[in-house]
Amino acid sequence: MRCKTNQAIMRLSAKSIKALQVLLEEHTGREYSNEEAQQAGLAIMRFVVAKHQRHIKPTTNGNEVNKGENSDDIEQKQTRGGSR
Repeated sequence: MRCKTNQAIMRLSAKSIKALQVLLEEHTGREYSNEEAQQAGLAIMRFVVAKHQRHIKPTTNGNEVNKGENSDDIEQKQTRGGSR
């Protein structure tokens, strides 16, 4: 992935696009063009970053502390009858 610092344009590599096209077709049943896969990949990345930022709390010394639970902990609680 490359990023132009003054314009903040991110692009997935050709190899990443091909891999993403395979995944998207497996999950949606439709073929994606290179540009459609590029846009979908960037949207997925924005979503993951936003989700991650919701679960990270900065401390006063600049380090990050995880304030959320990981999915394994949640799944174990749910299978034992606990709630979140």
